Amino acid sequence: MDYGSILKKVSPSAGEEKKVVSFANKALGAAERASGLGALICGSLGKGTWLSGNHDIDIFVLFPKETPRQYLEKKGLGIGAAVCKELGGSSCVRYAEHPYTMCMAGGFKVDIVPCYRIRPGESILSAVDRSPLHLEYVKANLEDKMKGEVRLLKQFCKAAGIYGSDAKTQGFSGYICELLVLKYGTFAGVVNAASKWRLPYTVDVAGHATGHREIFVVVDPTDASRNAAAVVSPYNIVKFIMAAKRFAASPSADYFREQKLKPLAAAQLRQLKARGTHFICLSMKRPDMVDDTLYPQARRAVSRLSGILRHNEFLPVRSGEFLGKEMIFFFELESGKLPEVKKMTGPPLFARKHVEEFAMKYGNLAYVEGINACADRKRDYRTPRELFLGIMKNGEKELAAMGIPEAVAKPLKSAKISEQDGFFRLLRDAGFSDLLRRMYFDSPMA
Repeated sequence: MDYGSILKKVSPSAGEEKKVVSFANKALGAAERASGLGALICGSLGKGTWLSGNHDIDIFVLFPKETPRQYLEKKGLGIGAAVCKELGGSSCVRYAEHPYTMCMAGGFKVDIVPCYRIRPGESILSAVDRSPLHLEYVKANLEDKMKGEVRLLKQFCKAAGIYGSDAKTQGFSGYICELLVLKYGTFAGVVNAASKWRLPYTVDVAGHATGHREIFVVVDPTDASRNAAAVVSPYNIVKFIMAAKRFAASPSADYFREQKLKPLAAAQLRQLKARGTHFICLSMKRPDMVDDTLYPQARRAVSRLSGILRHNEFLPVRSGEFLGKEMIFFFELESGKLPEVKKMTGPPLFARKHVEEFAMKYGNLAYVEGINACADRKRDYRTPRELFLGIMKNGEKELAAMGIPEAVAKPLKSAKISEQDGFFRLLRDAGFSDLLRRMYFDSPMA
């Protein structure tokens, strides 16, 4: 297959590159002047593997290792503010492992991130310290002719919806794409190799001996103990392998075209309704925090609520979260209503002490069946709505004790419950509808 036309579309033009690099160098100079320290342009721009239209600029300011953490954070924010002022932009503070400055200036998003200057082989002091090491490794090992191959792989992943290591996507980072090309030489080499992967699988560019046990491992050549692919979800790993299989069997430019939102078709909506299950969701105010912080907490909340539903015998078939204008936790349950009574099978009759305790607890509800004491007691909750209302009555401390993350607890208390027809009306939101379409009708196994 001729990749020339695709590469031309995804690579920045000479004019675009000149404009972006010029502004990035301007930001770099401002950071060096404001800090009196060394600074680097990191990320895909610094490595020369960025895609056309992706103009994010990452400036890392390098502090000596002996710098106290508190000073680094405070000084780093001061440097960020000074850089943004010089660029004539507006800034805000964002948080990763420690705070950094995001600046919007000249039509560019510039992140000014303080980090420690770490030499290869030294232990990092914060997670962001790895970025300069990654930059150094890729620049030293990636040949110029490979940069186009990286861009093809990035676009392939982007079109599949699995590009980005952010908490929302849980996909392939630019660094993983660079390491895969370093391992296999070309985009075609990566795809052909991936089409034959059998999980669990390890990609080890530098030939480190590792003890990694994850389902998919890309060993970080700058730190053999780190899996660079740890953030990639199993779903996206399978999706990448299956896309590689299909592409290897029948290459097409279609695999590089990004998909637009595609809500559920009428026939698909009918299929969901015909499953005979019970759809219910909690809609609430979306907390004001960055996606990388909110998504993990939302997922933990959905997991915990699924466990509570299961404990009360409302068996989840599927569940998930959607973060749009509102935050929605949704659940498909085997049933939406349980009997009034719940059978409790107690101890065997020969366990006299336990039988007496069982009889004391259940009184005239207790009876004998076979060799066990049993009782038919009234259920605490007959419907998932009743259960959710019971959960929402708790205070934030009680919700935290139940395993509901702090960021979710407050909005959860005032959530709106929608089920069945009410749930399906929420699918008028194209983003939510697209999520369910992909979840139910776009299996990576197909």
